[in-house]
Amino acid sequence: MSMKDMLAIRQAVDYLGEEDIRSYLRMILAEIKILKEQGESPEAFAAGLIELYDSLIGLQGKKVS
Repeated sequence: MSMKDMLAIRQAVDYLGEEDIRSYLRMILAEIKILKEQGESPEAFAAGLIELYDSLIGLQGKKVS
């Protein structure tokens, strides 16, 4: 991962409020629990994480614009 990518991720997380961060963490942990207990496909889990990443990076990008 490049330094530019790391900076974009840092800025996206810094843009969020504390409650937003907790909400995203709760969502990720709930998805992990479902993956472990119900055998959700790892591909579906990964797709959800990619979607979350894209939305967070997009939110940060909209603020900068």
